[in-house]
Amino acid sequence: MTKGPFNALPSIIDLNAALLSFALTGYDGWLSSAGYVGPKVRVDHDISMLIPEVFSRMTAEERSASSLLDEGCLERVEDVEHEGETVRASRLGYRMTQRFATKYFGRIFLHPHAVFTPGMLRPELQDAGIYARSMAVIVETHRLNGVTCVDLRNGVATADADSDGGPEIDFYLRPDFWASSMEPDSRPFTRAVKLRRWGLKSLIAEVNPTVIVCDIEGGLEAWRAAGGPVAPKPQKKVSPQ
Repeated sequence: MTKGPFNALPSIIDLNAALLSFALTGYDGWLSSAGYVGPKVRVDHDISMLIPEVFSRMTAEERSASSLLDEGCLERVEDVEHEGETVRASRLGYRMTQRFATKYFGRIFLHPHAVFTPGMLRPELQDAGIYARSMAVIVETHRLNGVTCVDLRNGVATADADSDGGPEIDFYLRPDFWASSMEPDSRPFTRAVKLRRWGLKSLIAEVNPTVIVCDIEGGLEAWRAAGGPVAPKPQKKVSPQ
């Protein structure tokens, strides 16, 4: 996706294409800053120009978000308190740490710690007030667009009406996250984790989604076996002579 002045298409078209490509290619979804990293650090022209340089010096396994989390190269941004108000910074997701800068940007720079200062890695250190106001703008934008609940939940949604809060489920992580699943035998996995079980009915009632994008874990085959309806195959249209 790119800026409006350079793109005549409605943003939803780019968004749909991006989400589909993420799902098909196993892309973890990376974002980089533009001209500023926090209110006091200006980068000419654009820090995102560094990203292809560092990614090209990393292996596919090193670029995996799950691997980067395991080695402490990514950290989750947490909500904080500022002047008695909650700053909902967790909506930003995850960000790189000093370990990432040292290990991977060290393949580009002799002194990566001098390039990526603590204030760049954690912009709230530059000015907590501006950080809080910036997050308030993001939260308000979500509200104006009808987004009232943005949070990240790791779990498995099941159709069993009584499954909410039931026994945790084993989930098997693989270097390609989209190959990760609840079954261990189809291909090698790097590690197994325990995930919370969510009842699908109660989850939908809680968040009231307009769109659901999910991995059905073989559910289509089970749906067919149960006699569920499926979209008919398109028929070739023959024009009359």
